[in-house]
Amino acid sequence: MKWLFFSNLYPDHAEPGRGLPNARLVRRLQSVWQLRVISPRPVWPGFPGHRRRALPEDEAVQPIYPPAWYLPKWGSRWNPSLMRYCLRPYIQQLYRRWRFDGVLASWLYPDACAIQPLASALGVPVVAIAQGSDVHQYLQHPVRRRLIQTHLVHCPLIIARSHNLAKALQAAGFPPQQLRVIYNGVDTKVFHPGDGRAARQRLALTRDARILLWVGNFLPVKNPLLAVEAARLVQRRLADPFYLVMVGNGPLGPAIAERARHWRVPLILAGRRAEADTADFMRAADALCLTSEAEGTPNVILEALASGLPVVSTAVGGVPEILKPPTAGRLVPAGDAAALAAALLEIWTNPPARESVAATVQEFSWEVTVHKYVSAIQEVLANK
Repeated sequence: MKWLFFSNLYPDHAEPGRGLPNARLVRRLQSVWQLRVISPRPVWPGFPGHRRRALPEDEAVQPIYPPAWYLPKWGSRWNPSLMRYCLRPYIQQLYRRWRFDGVLASWLYPDACAIQPLASALGVPVVAIAQGSDVHQYLQHPVRRRLIQTHLVHCPLIIARSHNLAKALQAAGFPPQQLRVIYNGVDTKVFHPGDGRAARQRLALTRDARILLWVGNFLPVKNPLLAVEAARLVQRRLADPFYLVMVGNGPLGPAIAERARHWRVPLILAGRRAEADTADFMRAADALCLTSEAEGTPNVILEALASGLPVVSTAVGGVPEILKPPTAGRLVPAGDAAALAAALLEIWTNPPARESVAATVQEFSWEVTVHKYVSAIQEVLANK
């Protein structure tokens, strides 16, 4: 079968970390389907946007990155239509030369809402993929909620990346038979327990210190400043040398650095890193903290646990579905720095064996994920 993968969340040479879970899914689905990728890039109306180049590992799916007009904040009513207007020639041209059988649209608004009428006009189905904030935040917005309900009712299948997302979609009126829960997988060839001292040496990290790791985008919904606040509390109570390592980037970077300076928290801002480096940080660290205010099923938790690294996370979204205390770590209320710090100190007082932590996510393989995608889509389309 031939499938078009459509999402604004997909990496390119300038933004190699954008939508990495989507890229990992596409690279695995290539083993069973032929795929192409269209990843629109939001721009102000009338602006041409920047030329984008695909990463070498995505050359087989021939990604293109067309500009799509987008009005932030007050443009909710029109954004799917604007994206549809910009993308129509690209979709039609691809269909003429490479007649795809269906569309996987990852991100409900505006992406799935924009592509659904275009695909319907071509007579091909759209399978939407709900990731996280496109459900938790956008269903709370009356205009976006109505557009999601209007367009996605025509999708034969909506894949949710957690049971929590599926429940929210059900509450919004989508019937259970339209929904499937399929978790993303984790690459255990990259993320696995290993020699922590050797990893520290490769990364030039201090050998004899506690290391708290944070990985993600420096965005308000990820609440990275909470990690700095928790690190401040940990430092006050911990006798051992300690520092916080944050892997990622984003608009809150300067605020993070300033807060750490003000509170004298030992901080390493490591920037965005390749998978191999991130896996080394996970083998080198003593715990990972996730401080998000909303989530789907974050891959970073699966990757940390597969590396044998215990996790302390806010109990949001699908996190409680994959993080099983006490072996794998602890769950704490969102926004509670004191609870986060206390949980970290508790773990470090009696650290679990790395192999035991890794065993908690052994069922989350990419092979299982791909099999579930193929089975769910074949089942739904066979009944149409």
